[in-house]
Amino acid sequence: MRSASDASTAPVPSTGRYLVGDIAIDTRQRKVLRPDGDVELTQRVFDLLVALVSEPDTLHTREALLERVWGTTCIEDSNLTQSISVIRRALGEDRKGWIRTVSKRGYSFEPPGEVIHLPPERSVPTHSPNPPLAHVTVDAPIDRHALPVAMPAPHAASASIRALRWAAALLLGLSLLVSGSRAQPDATTALAVRPRAAIGIVLVDATSGAADAPSRQAASMLKAWLRWKLELLPEAVLIREDELLAAHALDTWFVEIRAEPRTAHRHSTLQVSLRRLQRDGRDGRDAAPAIVGTLRGRDPVTTVDALSRQAMAGLFPRRRSERWPALALDAATALHFAQGTEALDRRAYATARVMLGKVVESAPGFGPARLALARTLADDGRVRQGAEQAALAQGLLAPLPPGAAYVVAAEIAALTPTRSVASIDAYARLSTANPDRGGFALAQAQALMRANRPEDALRLLGAAQWERQPLALRIRQRTARAEAALALGYHDLARESAAEAIGLVGLHVDGHARELGQAQLVFARTRHQQYRQGTEPALYHRAIRTFEADGNRLGALTAAYFEAAAENDVAEAERRLAALLEVAGQHGDHASQVRALRSMAFVHAESGDHAAARRTRHRALDIAAMAGDIATQQLLQLDMVDDDLEAGDLDAAGRRLAALRQNRLSMKYRLRVARKESALLRLRGRYRDALDHLDARLSGEARNAAWQAAPIEAARIACMRTQTLSAMGDLAMARSQLRGCHDPGSSSIPVVAHLGEAEIALHDGNLLAARRLLDDADRRLSQRRMDGGKIELGTALAMLRLRTGEHARAEALYRILLPAARQQGQALPLAEIEIGLAELAAVRRDWTLAQRYAAQARQRLPQGIWPLDSRLQLIDIARRRAYGDVEGTRAQAATLAQRAEARGDAVVRAQAMALMPSTTRPDIAAGQIARTTTTHAIDWLIAADARMEVSLVAVQTRDPR
Repeated sequence: MRSASDASTAPVPSTGRYLVGDIAIDTRQRKVLRPDGDVELTQRVFDLLVALVSEPDTLHTREALLERVWGTTCIEDSNLTQSISVIRRALGEDRKGWIRTVSKRGYSFEPPGEVIHLPPERSVPTHSPNPPLAHVTVDAPIDRHALPVAMPAPHAASASIRALRWAAALLLGLSLLVSGSRAQPDATTALAVRPRAAIGIVLVDATSGAADAPSRQAASMLKAWLRWKLELLPEAVLIREDELLAAHALDTWFVEIRAEPRTAHRHSTLQVSLRRLQRDGRDGRDAAPAIVGTLRGRDPVTTVDALSRQAMAGLFPRRRSERWPALALDAATALHFAQGTEALDRRAYATARVMLGKVVESAPGFGPARLALARTLADDGRVRQGAEQAALAQGLLAPLPPGAAYVVAAEIAALTPTRSVASIDAYARLSTANPDRGGFALAQAQALMRANRPEDALRLLGAAQWERQPLALRIRQRTARAEAALALGYHDLARESAAEAIGLVGLHVDGHARELGQAQLVFARTRHQQYRQGTEPALYHRAIRTFEADGNRLGALTAAYFEAAAENDVAEAERRLAALLEVAGQHGDHASQVRALRSMAFVHAESGDHAAARRTRHRALDIAAMAGDIATQQLLQLDMVDDDLEAGDLDAAGRRLAALRQNRLSMKYRLRVARKESALLRLRGRYRDALDHLDARLSGEARNAAWQAAPIEAARIACMRTQTLSAMGDLAMARSQLRGCHDPGSSSIPVVAHLGEAEIALHDGNLLAARRLLDDADRRLSQRRMDGGKIELGTALAMLRLRTGEHARAEALYRILLPAARQQGQALPLAEIEIGLAELAAVRRDWTLAQRYAAQARQRLPQGIWPLDSRLQLIDIARRRAYGDVEGTRAQAATLAQRAEARGDAVVRAQAMALMPSTTRPDIAAGQIARTTTTHAIDWLIAADARMEVSLVAVQTRDPR
């Protein structure tokens, strides 16, 4: 009970709105804005929510929260617990895990993504000589304190274009999520909580061949100008004529543009006909009167602009009063814009780049051309140039309707490499509000991939509604899904998705060479990673030819590099990598640079040149830091942790993990860090600490949230818990953890699960079941190419083969793994194989060979690697036992048993006790062993000595070595 007056304190001084994932927390209305509706909270409960949200990833003690929210008001501590429950219900079932309970201490707000704080809304003029940066912009969380800055008027842009380029690039990170004037709706709220049905639009130029050239050009301009506007409206879906049936569920309008030639009695005219289509693709009865404009004189631009406004008003009556930028171009420049946007629609990037470049040169203040050019450059891999054009476009695109302004802001954020978090949030809102427009979900998935969140991207790309999307969009979706699956190691899905994308491109009429090349490259890389040590050059050559035919030099160089890397031709891979890095650097494509360098680091590691691997990773780390790519920096640091562990440098791994833990990590990376920290504790022999460490990060609701956010990492943690519990002798709990150690698509997790289940069966004395499980693991493992992962799993498999009495199969596997491990040159894998060979020699009573392998392993191992050091000690004890050294056997076995018990390693303790001569074994040993694990775990080593048990009564004075 707490006592005092009724005074209360506000939890935080800030106001405004917090954006978290797909919800918003509005401090003015004191509501939680969810996609499925608003939730109101009482004053105290809402203050508690704001206290948690305003300081995410921070442990708030119960006492601090009570003081902060209730002040000195007299309340029961249970009120806090009840309020937390109310908040979890308000967040929704899928978000309950965002609030983590820290037992007996307090609570921490840990959402899967960034928490973006937006200041209170401000009004901006609907029209001014110098327009604001944008009516609606999307902000990255680190840039929330800047003010909108006016851009120069269009006519002044050409005079200061170089200064604008740098100023606008800076302004990209300084924008706010600002709504329009009070008369305009709040775009963020509308997008977040008001899903609406889309309208399908089919744009057709039906101009006959009899029309003169100026009339045809005017029709082309009108089609391009309408397409540009429709692409920015969230509720509009552009559909090709040959894709009408694929979009039959949409309310669809047929927009026919026709230029009529000049006659003796009238001027040339442009006509726009609007007809509603039935859902089977046939013309409906609902048709509006044709909109007609007369083409007088030599400049049709004014007529084109007026007709576009009338057509938009006919299609979207509720938007009749909304304003768009004017088509402020001369006729020749407007034609270039039409040709450029048409080429971009066909994905003819080279042509689009030339035509749009002419528009920008002639009319530097025309924002639509700059935005289209930015998109073209980015799609062509010219990331830096695309970001510069997007920065310039942002200040020139006004006025815009609120929904269109939000789409522009989302696209500009996506075109800026440092604003991935903002683009993910923006496209998530757009996708939620406009579920029929799959392009928003695809853009969100691509942003997730750029942010190194392939699990989230894959979930988004695997939804069933993609089959209702137009064919062109399904091609891009299949390609993106293949890339996400490959990044996660889901080889079957990656290969299947890439093959589907390749097949769909064959059905499509225009473009998509870029997607075809990407799908061919993913297919080649997947085939190589899944099935063979070498590669199939024809698969890579196909991708190279596709990229070259499309004029995509960066894509061709990337495919050529991965071909050499797959063949483990280090010299050729280095040569091709240099060319790739040069072009990617020129284009500002940091993602391609880092991806290639990270791959090259693995090539160096597999060839045994770990110094070169470390240098390459540091080079990639420098590029990622320069690009501000935090997620990739964290990924590379995690790669370096693996290097440290395999080299046996536990101290370096611990320091790196501690530094990572201080950063703001996504759920996937938090789980990966927790798993590696637990692995580090296991290597140090701290089994109970290792288990507690995992339990602390995956307790209660956090476990469900982890499965949703990062299923592979959650499954790997369940596998690690199984192994740790098995080593601690808690076989019942270990079996229960096997349910979480299942296959979420990874090729390695099923092998780990079979090995864990086989080890449990072995401890139970069920050798037949253990051997069957090992056979299953062997079949799966044989499909993998030889790499570090296969060496690690193969070594564990060989060790269990030996313990089930399958000596010949264990030795054969060790002999296959040994040269590969020597080539890689890492200390721990090689030492583990040598210890396995020493155990085989000990089983055969070849103590000279056993000692030689054991000495080699000891020389490689640093101090304190408990799992390997304890196995070496068991070999020594078995050797003393075989030579009749009763006192030495008893003393060393007792010491090892005590050390194992202190570490919680029940299996090693049982093995050490079982190796003691029966005349010296403590009376309590049998009972304790029976409660934890059986003595079958050591039978493989001492069975041959069973007949010697009676004779082991005298001390052997001769040194058995």
